Amino acid sequence: GKGDLMFFILSTRMLPAVVVTIPLFLMYRQFGLYDTHIGMILLYTVFNLSFAVWLLKGFIDEIPKEYEEAALVDGYSRMQAIRQIVLPQAMTGIAATTVFSFIFAWNEFALSPYHPITLSSCEVLPMTALDSTTGAKAAVTSARPKPRRRGLSDRAIINLFIWPTLILLIAWNVFPLFYSLFLSFTNYSAIVRQPPVWVGFENYTAILNSPQLWQYFATTGRFALVSVGTQTLLGFTLAMLVKEKFKGSGLVTTLILIPMMLSPVVVGLFWKLMYNPSFGYFNYLLGFTDPTRAPDMLAGRFANSPVPNLALWAVVFVDIWMWTPFVMLLVLSGLKAIPDYLYEAAAIDRASPWFQFWRITLPQVMPLLLIAVLFRTIDALKSFDLVMGMTGGGPGDQTELIAVNLYRQAFSGQWRTGAASALAYIMLIVIIAISNLLIRSINQGNQEA
Repeated sequence: GKGDLMFFILSTRMLPAVVVTIPLFLMYRQFGLYDTHIGMILLYTVFNLSFAVWLLKGFIDEIPKEYEEAALVDGYSRMQAIRQIVLPQAMTGIAATTVFSFIFAWNEFALSPYHPITLSSCEVLPMTALDSTTGAKAAVTSARPKPRRRGLSDRAIINLFIWPTLILLIAWNVFPLFYSLFLSFTNYSAIVRQPPVWVGFENYTAILNSPQLWQYFATTGRFALVSVGTQTLLGFTLAMLVKEKFKGSGLVTTLILIPMMLSPVVVGLFWKLMYNPSFGYFNYLLGFTDPTRAPDMLAGRFANSPVPNLALWAVVFVDIWMWTPFVMLLVLSGLKAIPDYLYEAAAIDRASPWFQFWRITLPQVMPLLLIAVLFRTIDALKSFDLVMGMTGGGPGDQTELIAVNLYRQAFSGQWRTGAASALAYIMLIVIIAISNLLIRSINQGNQEA
């Protein structure tokens, strides 16, 4: 059904990169896509496709069904209704999706160090930065369209939109997904010229019985809960503040969006310098002038005394600073799509601003807000590049998120491909479970609307 199809599309976003790393490497080498620009473009396209589909679906679901139904009654074909009714109504969503997709592609870093599919000839700017550091609305008219030839059937239109997407997703996700599942039951290393040795559930048993890995899961949960929760509250508040036109509103909105436009690894390196207790501006702004008494955020120390989880909260603060504009822009797009006549009718009925907020604004924008929460939760649970740019998982294991540990096991000198695949699948199950709760909330909100 439709729900299963949308969940399959979203599942491609949930996959930890290591799940598809080795199988994609083998497939790329077989078909001559290894270290090519077209291979890199296809990879980024597939991994960001689910975000674009879900975001556009959220905007299209906000368009009243009566518009399209009225056009069909007046004799429009399905394609004409889409072109003349749906597309103009969804222009805000299309623009937002285009901006986000460009930013994500421009700043993409997480996929680069995870696998050898793109080498130096296709290296992206964020990876180069790390290497250098470390080394409109449409009205339905009553006039009937002119006589026309028979157009595409509804089924043909549906197939035209769905099958290209499905082919890409299946080719770049289904094979790697099942091959990595096989590897998770084996003792295998990608750099050893030996076939995988079947060990059954040994990898999963070792992970589930490891207190250290459970600690990493707990750290990841705290990171995701605090960062996404704060981003949601701040993003919604900022959207409500900037939706009204005022002098300099465009400049203020642009300045707020700047953190989101930067690469996460570059942001991590930037804040690493800001947090430096000797010459960083962060302690200076807090009023500390003596480095010996100032907090060393990324070292987890205050006045040379250790402070538990201080480095983790420093990373959380940067994640909030960077991704709050993402939530704000999505909510702002939803606010601008709310029809004015709803507020006009409420004003005629003498509804208070508080009543209008609870009965009009919040219900109308809730589907898009939940989509923002859904994608931010998925990305926070898989967070890798920001932590690698700031702390590399340290000090000790204060910021050792599960994605960082997954990278260490799969690569970074260990190359425990089988064990890493098992950990990636446990991580995938957790993400799917949490995402299912949010998806149910989104579907329930759409049904009530």
